[in-house]
Amino acid sequence: MSLPQFPAILNEQITQEGYGREDGTRFAISEPASGPHFAQLLTDDAPTTFTLQLILNGQHARLFRAWQRSNNYAVLHGQQFLINLRTEDGMLTQTASFLPGGIPQVQSIKGDETTYTMRVLVRRINENMPDYESFYWRIDELGEPSLLQTIVNDNMPEI
Repeated sequence: MSLPQFPAILNEQITQEGYGREDGTRFAISEPASGPHFAQLLTDDAPTTFTLQLILNGQHARLFRAWQRSNNYAVLHGQQFLINLRTEDGMLTQTASFLPGGIPQVQSIKGDETTYTMRVLVRRINENMPDYESFYWRIDELGEPSLLQTIVNDNMPEI
């Protein structure tokens, strides 16, 4: 079964300025009796939540309500859907679902403009990022921090 797609015309109306993004707890910090603290990985499957705002004119607001009603309100009852969200890697399609306390709510109506706020949960952030971490460790093993600075600051921006 394919996931419903958040309407593309509405996706352009999402504002993420001042948006909230909360990552779930992935690590626990130890409290040893002696010695330094250390971090222990708990999980790499911690969800991320996004707080979004959607500002729509009358026609788009009707389209948004119709999309919510589609499939017997399935997206409001936890069904996952595809939505484009801005992350550090740019605008990428994420698989999301509305949080129980984060289903779209009308915040204000001014003339023909309706503002909604919502919170969505993303189980795993899709990233469009090459694996620079292994690249970093190989350079660091050379013992030349100036070489690392040269590559990151001078060469990588051109890549």
